[in-house]
Amino acid sequence: QDLQAWMVQRFKYAGGSLDILWNDNPIFRRGLTLRQKLMYGSTFWSYLGAIWNPIFLAGPVIYLFTGISPVAAYSAAFFLHAVPFMVLMELAMMVGTWGAGGFAAKASYISFFPIGLRAIATVLRGRKISFPVTPKDRRFGCCLHLVRPQLAVILLTLAAALWAGTAGALGIGNHSASGLLTNLAWGAVNCLAMGTMLRAALWHPDDLQGDQP
Repeated sequence: QDLQAWMVQRFKYAGGSLDILWNDNPIFRRGLTLRQKLMYGSTFWSYLGAIWNPIFLAGPVIYLFTGISPVAAYSAAFFLHAVPFMVLMELAMMVGTWGAGGFAAKASYISFFPIGLRAIATVLRGRKISFPVTPKDRRFGCCLHLVRPQLAVILLTLAAALWAGTAGALGIGNHSASGLLTNLAWGAVNCLAMGTMLRAALWHPDDLQGDQP
């Protein structure tokens, strides 16, 4: 019904799964088939994404502010390898999901990182994962306090883009043209992903009234 309830539910999913991974890992247990172990492993791996997703979010910010590139060079060889891989990956996802759009799921996965990190920290500290009942009634009011990390990513990316553009115009930056365009696009995708959480925090049931006949 609202973002708070969603976050409660997602933390229970993440914390419960990671608690099983850490304390009672079924991948190394006897009696499970290979397919079952692979499914468990896929679930655990998805929740560990909170570890590396912040690095992907910070990548364009660091480059736009400092000119320090995450790759050796944004060369023709880099794009000849990266672009086909990304296109084929998207096509494979479309085939695997029978043509369903995949950006919403990717955006949710990327913007999930604060909850994932909290779940990982809770499990590593040995604290018990509680399973409170997910609220069934919507809480009214602004939920921006729940998306401060995502909002910080958006603001930092925009500030970094503004700095890189200013530095380039003044001739004081060491950004390459290809690196600048690549990281601006990368940062824009990150902001769009974070924006899904921002919109969820501001969403109100009255927003649907205009869609009803």
